[in-house]
Order: sequence, then C-alpha cells, then structure tokens
Amino acid sequence: MKSWLILGSIIMALVVIAGAFGALRLNDKLIPDDLKTYEKAVQYQGYHAVGLMIIGILGFHISKDLLGLPAMFFVIEIAFFSGSLY
Repeated sequence: MKSWLILGSIIMALVVIAGAFGALRLNDKLIPDDLKTYEKAVQYQGYHAVGLMIIGILGFHISKDLLGLPAMFFVIEIAFFSGSLY
C-alpha cells in the first residue's frame, strides 16, 4: 500500500504543477469556458489523488486485498475523467 501513497503524492504534485501552469500560462490564452473546464480537471484530479493517498494510508491498517481494486479505480478515473477534460 506504500506504492499507492507514493503514487497519490506524485499525482498531487502534478496537480500543483498543472494548476500553476493553468493560472500562469493559460489564463490569457483560453476562453473562460475552456479555462473553467481545465480548472475542473485539475480539481477532480486533486480529489482523486487525495483518495488514493487515503487508500495508501489505510493499507497500513486494512488488508491489501480489499484496497487494491478501489485504488485502481481512482487511477482509472484520473486517466479517463481528468484526462478527457484536459
């Protein structure tokens, strides 16, 4: 479960980078609706990263077999949902 915690932390670091990039570089290049979509993608990626880190923390206390599937769903959600919004 340590790997889920590390992966969630890396994804959260990417959230910070994407948010800063959007605020500093895309603010004047995108129309307001597209910028809102980008911000929503960053926001949901952050929520899923926090969920993945919580699963990683819970993995130290709960059976690893129970948490593998939910963790994979978080990763898939990040890829498909946030990825499609980006």
